[in-house]
Amino acid sequence: MVLAINPRPYLRVIMIGFVEEPASSTFSFLTFLMVLKLLWNILAERHHFRKSVSDDFTERMNYFLWLSSFILWSFAYFSSTIFHIHETKVTEKMDYYGAFIAILFGTYLITIRLFFIRSWLFVVLSAVPYVLFSVYHLHYMTYIKFDYEWHVQTCMYIGVIQYVFWIIWCLYSKCTYQKWFWLVIFFTFTFLPLELFDFPPLLGHFDAHSLWHFGGLFIMFCWSQFC
Repeated sequence: MVLAINPRPYLRVIMIGFVEEPASSTFSFLTFLMVLKLLWNILAERHHFRKSVSDDFTERMNYFLWLSSFILWSFAYFSSTIFHIHETKVTEKMDYYGAFIAILFGTYLITIRLFFIRSWLFVVLSAVPYVLFSVYHLHYMTYIKFDYEWHVQTCMYIGVIQYVFWIIWCLYSKCTYQKWFWLVIFFTFTFLPLELFDFPPLLGHFDAHSLWHFGGLFIMFCWSQFC
């Protein structure tokens, strides 16, 4: 497996200072804007939502979990944007850690739904193993070894587990909007090889990693329709 490890001889784009990876930063920023729009829509409907489902635990829980998930993804894509604009140790950790936490939280979200957890106590208790694992992973990456390949593989394994859980949930629930999740699966595994293998940037900008971020636009749009 060949991993896309910077730096690459990208063309510099003169904006405010410079942009190291214009394609990746642009696609990340567009996805960030998409997530912000979703957050705005969720927050704009919060008063109506609270009144309409004030006594429905499942709906209130789902609202809280999806809201939290999109907040984490907004941070992840914001971090990805600034990391690809200018790489430093701080922006690098923001990018890697932000994506890891968002993916892990998504797995926690589907765990709650798949196992029909209907109590706030068990919602909190179910979070304990995820919190412990995130602390272990971030501690290892920060203080023991900043291992990019191990980090990518960890995120991939967590993502696969998450998708398996979602597939089981979709098959069981037979929800009418599950077609959007199958599109998530399709776009994820269509673009995933671009995250695993690398090639010199086309036209000085479009390397494999930037095209993975381009695919992220389709993946996030389908998630927004599914949730």
